[in-house]
Amino acid sequence: MLNNTFFQEFYASFPTEQSIIEGLYIPAIINAYHYVLSNTTKKLRDLKENDLRDELMIIFQDRHQFLGKYHKYVNTSSEQTKVIIRKRTDLEFFVTGLGSFIVECKQFTTYDLSYIKGENNKDGVYIENGVERFVKAIYVREEDKYAGMLGFYKNNTPTELIANLQKKIKKYFPKTEFPNFQPEQFSHHPHSFLSYHPREDETEITVYHCILPI
Repeated sequence: MLNNTFFQEFYASFPTEQSIIEGLYIPAIINAYHYVLSNTTKKLRDLKENDLRDELMIIFQDRHQFLGKYHKYVNTSSEQTKVIIRKRTDLEFFVTGLGSFIVECKQFTTYDLSYIKGENNKDGVYIENGVERFVKAIYVREEDKYAGMLGFYKNNTPTELIANLQKKIKKYFPKTEFPNFQPEQFSHHPHSFLSYHPREDETEITVYHCILPI
C-alpha cells in the first residue's frame, strides 16, 4: 500500500496533467516501443495496429521500469468498452486527480485517412476514427484537455508524412493550430508534433502526435 509520503512526492513531481504526460507517459510509451522493437521475434511491420498496441500493453503490464517507481500508482488499460459503437480506447493512463490520458494507435500510410477521420462502414453507417474521435469528444470527456495519437508507419519518409498529416488535419478540421513544441515534450523523439483543436462546444483539446517507424 502506498503511503502519504509517496503521494506527496508523486504530485510534487507531476503537479499538472501536462507535466505527467510529458514527464512520464510519453517517455514510457517511447521506451516501451523501443523495447518491443529490439526484443520481439515478430516482424512488427506484419502486425495489425491492434496487435502492435497489444505488444505495448504486454510490456507495460510485465515490465515496470517504463513507469519506474510510479508503476503501482498509474493504471494502464486497453480495450476499454464504451457504450457507443466502436468507442474502444487503445491505451489509457489514469492517475487520481490528474485524469486520463488516452492514446489511439494507428498503422497507416501517407494516403490513409483513418489516422484523421472516419468513413462509412459496410452498412453505410459513418464511424468516427483517429483525431476526429478526440475533436468530437468521443474517446474523451468534454473536459479532457489532452490526448495522444501513436502512428506506426512503414515505407514512408517521416518528415513528408508529418507534413501530409498536418495538411489533411487542417483540411478536415480548419480551426486546428499546430503549436511550437520543445523536443523534450516528446522524450526527444524527433518525429512528433502537437495539434490544438477548439471544439464546437467551446472546449478545447491538445493532441500529442508521435510517429514511429516499424
